[in-house]
Amino acid sequence: MSGSKRLDKTHRHQKLAQIMGETIRRERHLLHWSQEKLAHEAEMTTESLGRVERGEAVVTYPKLLDILYALDLPEAACVAIFRQDADLRRAAA
Repeated sequence: MSGSKRLDKTHRHQKLAQIMGETIRRERHLLHWSQEKLAHEAEMTTESLGRVERGEAVVTYPKLLDILYALDLPEAACVAIFRQDADLRRAAA
């Protein structure tokens, strides 16, 4: 893999992490939940959730579903995240 392709993929992953984090934080705030509450409901640590919300970590697909189901909006949020990922992939191509 060339250096520029690697940078594109790394940039795309960073942007996706940011989008996922912003989406999760926004939806958590709409429920007036603390990070502790969502972390408990999604069966993860508060520290891990904080990293996700700050865009510092990308969660696995199963853990993303745990978070989105805890927020009670799996379909809409997943579709929005997948669309953003598809847009990022197209832009990097």
